[in-house]
Amino acid sequence: MTARILYVSTAPWINSGYGIQTRYIVRGLKKLEFDVMMFTYHLLGGPINYDGYTILPAPTGGQIATEPLIQWYKKMGRNLVISHLDVWAIGPIGNSVNWVPYTPIDAPLDEYTLEINQALQTAKAIIAMSKYGERQIRKVVEDKKVYMVYHGIDTDLFKPFEGRRELRKTFGLPEDATIFGFVGQNESERKDIPGLLKAFSIFLENNRDADAYLVVWSGVKPTPGRAFDLARLARRYGIDKRVLFPNQDDYTAVYSYDFMPNIYQVMDWYVTASSGEGFGIPMAEAMACGVPIIAPNNSSHVELVSYEPHAPRGILVDTSWTRPTLWTPTHQEYSFVDPNELADAMAVAYNANPEEYGKNARAFAEQVLSWEWIIPQWAGIIHDLENELKLG
Repeated sequence: MTARILYVSTAPWINSGYGIQTRYIVRGLKKLEFDVMMFTYHLLGGPINYDGYTILPAPTGGQIATEPLIQWYKKMGRNLVISHLDVWAIGPIGNSVNWVPYTPIDAPLDEYTLEINQALQTAKAIIAMSKYGERQIRKVVEDKKVYMVYHGIDTDLFKPFEGRRELRKTFGLPEDATIFGFVGQNESERKDIPGLLKAFSIFLENNRDADAYLVVWSGVKPTPGRAFDLARLARRYGIDKRVLFPNQDDYTAVYSYDFMPNIYQVMDWYVTASSGEGFGIPMAEAMACGVPIIAPNNSSHVELVSYEPHAPRGILVDTSWTRPTLWTPTHQEYSFVDPNELADAMAVAYNANPEEYGKNARAFAEQVLSWEWIIPQWAGIIHDLENELKLG
């Protein structure tokens, strides 16, 4: 029994989280001689060869529609679809396709998360991106196989290196200051970059002698109803002299992926106010660079940052309230952190030595998140699916 895989995701040449993960996953499966093709909504025209495998286009481009996916599935003789997208955005596909979603779950599921639940019921099996996601899926799906495999990190690219202080000069940052940093999209409320800016302003107000800066690697161009005017908010909170926005455009397009370790290397602490993460790739990349994490005690943050007293990888901040959100149609309840409590955590971090936390973070990335460990897990899941679904 042999899987003939159609992997559905963001195009591998796009430097977003999904695009980068797709690049490494499909390449890794090809090296293990799996029969894999890819389908993406970021390609128009005809099929192309990319990195040694075939990528199939969507006829309209940029739109998630199941009809062309199913057509390619049948035409190319595929017998397994693995979608690497939000499950509610692509499903349900239908019983004629062996569909296994690899999906983020970043907030609790219950009987009211209808769009997600209905899609999961159509899937033949489900692959979660975190232990948190796996637990939530099991709450609403009882009769299907649920797997879990983390996103991977290139720990040869993302790693600590000498000269971190010198690197700060290229960004106009003081060599000896404490640098907090964040990497992520300026879209919707979920990342809560405004909450992060507010927390940093409170930290500076409460610690007036602190020699500290915040680096925010994100697009700053405002889009009404979608992207915040981050520079304006920094001025409103009186921290514009202490906040650096190195990238004034689309942070996934302006710089190469190989440049990204430089962003993490200037940081002493990676800090996020996110109300939920399906996995949290920037956090994992920072950890691989030896940078510890400050994050809310929600979603996958807990297992990445860890409560382990003998090997702490960062600081978890209790969330204070939850509420439904509108950036997806699921109306899930996300957990938000109080900026005052996040500011207190930043004060603790400011007075702590990040090096020991950073060593633990790097060790976790090497031992759990490197592609050396992740790709064999994918191989094991696919072989198990071959047997479970009786793929021929």
